[in-house]
Amino acid sequence: MTEPRHTADTVTDDALDELYAGLEQAQTRAEQAEDLLRIAHETSNRAEAERASAVRRAEQAEGALARVRAAVHIADDEDVTDWQRGFRACSVAVLGTLDQPGPAATDTTARVFAALHRSAEQNVSRVIDLYERWLAAGPPPLGTSVSRWWDARLAELHDAILPPTT
Repeated sequence: MTEPRHTADTVTDDALDELYAGLEQAQTRAEQAEDLLRIAHETSNRAEAERASAVRRAEQAEGALARVRAAVHIADDEDVTDWQRGFRACSVAVLGTLDQPGPAATDTTARVFAALHRSAEQNVSRVIDLYERWLAAGPPPLGTSVSRWWDARLAELHDAILPPTT
C-alpha cells in the first residue's frame, strides 16, 4: 500500500530525510546510467575504428595485388634474357595462384566487423532511447520504493544492452 502524499504542512523531518535519500540514490543511479551510455558510445566508436582499419587493410592488400599483376608484364617483350624468362615464369605462377578462388577472408572480416558495428549502434540507440524515456518520466512518484523503482530501471537497462533472446 502506498503512503499518502506529503504536503509542506504534513511532511516530517524523517519523511523529508527519506525523500532526500531517495533523491540522492536516484541521482547516483542516473550517473551510473550515464556512465553506461558513455561506455556504449566508446564501444561503438572502437567498433567503427576497427571496421575502418579492416577496410583500409583490405584496400592496401588489393593495391598490392594490383602491383603484382602489373609487374608480370615487365618481361612481355620478345627481346628478353634468361633472367627475364625466369621472372616471367615465376610471375605467371604467382598470377595463377592469385587467380585461384580461395577463402574470402577479406569479405568475411568486413562482414563480421559490419555486423559488430551494427550491433553496437543498435545497443547505443536502445540505451539512448531508454535514457530519454527516463528523463521524460522524471523521478519516482512520492511513496514509491526507490529500491524497487531503481531495480526496475536496471532491468530495463539490462534488456536494452543485452536483449533477451527468443
